[in-house]
Amino acid sequence: MIKVNVNYNLIPTGLNYKKPNVKSILREAHYKKCCYCETNNIKGDIEHFRPKVSYPWLVNVYENLLFACHDCNQKKSSKLPVENINATEPDNVSICNEKETLIMINPADCIENELEIFFDRNGKINSRNDKMLKTIEVCDLNRADLIEKRIEVYKEFEKEIIVAKRFENNAGTINHIKLELIKPIRNDNFLSYKAFRKHIVRNFLSDLL
Repeated sequence: MIKVNVNYNLIPTGLNYKKPNVKSILREAHYKKCCYCETNNIKGDIEHFRPKVSYPWLVNVYENLLFACHDCNQKKSSKLPVENINATEPDNVSICNEKETLIMINPADCIENELEIFFDRNGKINSRNDKMLKTIEVCDLNRADLIEKRIEVYKEFEKEIIVAKRFENNAGTINHIKLELIKPIRNDNFLSYKAFRKHIVRNFLSDLL
């Protein structure tokens, strides 16, 4: 899950989500990553968080648009688990949020440390947060291809640790880890699977050493 970086000055007036420039703006705002699974450098789709079929008046409202990979977009499709379904036209996104209780996470509004996401070493995502659990289910964030990609990330960490251990002193090892593993996570918002990378550093790094 990523926090969206929106520059509202770039949003065109009379927005039409089908125009290519809208997708380009969304792609940059989402750091070229899927808002759900964090796969990066994707062609991607425009995702209507509140689905077009149920909220047709929000199809061209920027606050309702996300950038997602094709698989997550297809998995979510027209699903949006909510309680108290009573939003009607012309309710804007804020009013919809007041009238209805979302049972899944909107990535555009998420605060990462509140999601209580964690992973196992085999790349499987889980959470202590009920809304995040529902999001994992709706978007199938434990599908085989994502787990495989997270395993690749874990193996990259293992390789860097092997390189780091070649230094003759602990200071050299630590500096290499900081430069090659920790610094990119802190500074590169375009990095894929940052949530998983952070979890590795917090929970698995000492074991890898």
